[in-house]
Amino acid sequence: MAHAVGIDWAAMPAGYTRARDDAFWCAGHTPADITKLEAEWHTDDVETTSRAGQMLIEGTALPVAPSGVDTSSAGK
Repeated sequence: MAHAVGIDWAAMPAGYTRARDDAFWCAGHTPADITKLEAEWHTDDVETTSRAGQMLIEGTALPVAPSGVDTSSAGK
């Protein structure tokens, strides 16, 4: 999670919160997922993780499955 590497949250844009960041990363998403969402939403990485994190907090599925989680039957 980003807070583990010492991000200065005060410098982040309005609306970007640790909760949103944590929701995104704890769901198993990776930087590759950010790239896919950026292409779909035409956003930068900060806006992408913030928007995606808020959607996850609200219980809304993202259009990109978390690539850091094994969703195949072999991983179950």
